[in-house]
Amino acid sequence: MVRRVQAKSSPERLRRRLMRRRGLGEEAARQCIPDTLEARLDLPFVTMKSRSTGQNFRLFINQQAVSQAIAGGFNHYGLSLTATVPWF
Repeated sequence: MVRRVQAKSSPERLRRRLMRRRGLGEEAARQCIPDTLEARLDLPFVTMKSRSTGQNFRLFINQQAVSQAIAGGFNHYGLSLTATVPWF
C-alpha cells in the first residue's frame, strides 16, 4: 500500500495559527512553539509543482507491505488508500 505522508509541524505555520486564534504576539508565540518542535520525515519523496500556485512541494511517500493484492482506484498522484501496487 502506498500513501502520501504530510508532516504537520512547521513551527512558523503553527505560530501564525496560535497568534490568530489566541491573539498572541510573535514573541509569545515563539516561546510557546520553539523551533525544536519541527519534525522531519525520513521517507522518500518526489518534488512536485502545484498547478494552482506554481509552488514546488515535496510529496513524501510511505509504502507498506500487504499480504494480498487489493483492487481499487487511484488519486491524482497515482496513490490509493485502498488499492495495492507492486513492491518497488
